[in-house]
Amino acid sequence: GFPVPGTGTFARVAGRRVRVWHWRATRKGDRDMDGSDIIAFMAIVKTLGAAYLIWFGAIVVLFAKLTQVAGSVAFRRWLKAVTGVVFIGFGAKLATVRPEV
Repeated sequence: GFPVPGTGTFARVAGRRVRVWHWRATRKGDRDMDGSDIIAFMAIVKTLGAAYLIWFGAIVVLFAKLTQVAGSVAFRRWLKAVTGVVFIGFGAKLATVRPEV
């Protein structure tokens, strides 16, 4: 399957860096950040932004391809057959269920 954003190694490392940055920022009594903290934070923001942009682009391309496939007559016939089998299966299951009293 496709990796889900927020569940992989990249997200764990980025989250750890954000926690370290937040700890450093709040450890100081006045919560002032120096230049290195701001640069590190902006690097994380840009990296996560690029990752999500790539992810969103991949999803758009995937759904564009799925739209083309779903428009074909063969796919619609297959989908109707699968849906029919599922409904018949549910109907058979309901017909054989004995309610417990």
